[in-house]
Amino acid sequence: MTSKLVWEDLRIEFEKIGGPGQLWRAEIKRICQYRILQKKNLGLPAELFGFVDWDVDDLAQTVITERLLARGQARFIFDTVESLDHARKLLSNEVSFTLEDRRVPNQVDNVWSNLEPRLREAGWSPEGKGPGDNSEDDAKKIKEIARQILNLKRLRNRGQQRLSPLFAGETLSGLAEQIVREQPQVSAYVIQMALRTALAKISPRLSMEAVGSTEKEFDEVAGRGTLRWVDSLDSSEGLFAHAQKVLEILGQEGSEIVFQIASGATQSEIAAVLGVSRTTAVKRIEQAQELLVKTLKSLELGEEDNLKIIQEVFVILGAGISDGVMVK
Repeated sequence: MTSKLVWEDLRIEFEKIGGPGQLWRAEIKRICQYRILQKKNLGLPAELFGFVDWDVDDLAQTVITERLLARGQARFIFDTVESLDHARKLLSNEVSFTLEDRRVPNQVDNVWSNLEPRLREAGWSPEGKGPGDNSEDDAKKIKEIARQILNLKRLRNRGQQRLSPLFAGETLSGLAEQIVREQPQVSAYVIQMALRTALAKISPRLSMEAVGSTEKEFDEVAGRGTLRWVDSLDSSEGLFAHAQKVLEILGQEGSEIVFQIASGATQSEIAAVLGVSRTTAVKRIEQAQELLVKTLKSLELGEEDNLKIIQEVFVILGAGISDGVMVK
């Protein structure tokens, strides 16, 4: 039935009852089910988001109550959307925003709490806490600082453990000095948004998928590989599950090696990360690559599907980043 649904059906229902009804709820539940599957596969407990357990109905009701009704987002979607695909993208955003709003603290908070005092020590004198008058100027600053963050050397764990550090203190001090040197009065808002943008790639296990409230913003983020909207949730879920299986077989060290290779690390750099000699690192790199190939073969899928799985592995790890751009 969902495949035959069109935007006109949702629009008529909204007009008839003056708000989102059963058709809207069904679409939201569909998206919530996918988001919950993602969180479960990543080992994230429902308590981390303020829920007793992972329940599709509870999350859907929260989205409707706290986002669509309380914040008027249902009316916004009704007034601006022109297609079912567009509606689904914006509803997906609302589910993501709901989870983000309920999750405290998060990895952005963790990094910011370590970065802020270093900024002040470096002589930071912010213009303000919120968005400035020139949103285009803010966007440029956010993009530049996010690029700087993405190019920082990261600690081995990459934040896979909750609130574990992503960067060494010395690295954050260097970032603080660079920011203050280039943009001494940049606002806290800009830096935090840059952190959010960067961590959505670096630590997708812990950062939230906030993507904005317009189709253009969603498409921009999706195009960078941080998020994607797919017509077939079953297909996307299967891809995600295959990628998770590959990572489980590779193990922590194998996944680390794949991450480093995808990020353009040299053999010497990988050796330093693993804490072994270069000769030993070369052997372990070869072993990891052989295991990856063997694992993909065991799935008995085509070459195109294997490539998609590898790309999904990169997205999960936050790997394949070069100069702030996801390498595909």
